[in-house]
Amino acid sequence: LSLNFQSEIGRLVSSGSSDQANMFRILGSVPVRTVLEQALNLPTDIRSLDLERQSEIFQERLQSTFRISDVTELTSDENIGRVIERFTAIASLSDGPSASTPGATALTLLSGIGAVGSQNLFLSSF
Repeated sequence: LSLNFQSEIGRLVSSGSSDQANMFRILGSVPVRTVLEQALNLPTDIRSLDLERQSEIFQERLQSTFRISDVTELTSDENIGRVIERFTAIASLSDGPSASTPGATALTLLSGIGAVGSQNLFLSSF
């Protein structure tokens, strides 16, 4: 998914289009949308909302998470890297640790504060 995001985001986002048009193209691409949903820590049931509301939520989260105010900023190498890094980190958290994971004991202890608490603690460094 990360490689697909990296190659497709530049094709989907055009500087000659409005933010809303760019966002609608992103929302229509399942692999790119999946990476962004997970990188922005959005629930998959967001898909049940109308498209305009989904677009607003994605744009708000892009601003609050990555300080991206214009969707075309997603095409910069720096922002692509940041999105992929966060996507990978959240995917790793979602998969959960194995017994051989370094720090598994610490993660087990942190799970006492809830999955969201430990996830937020981990993601605070990104």
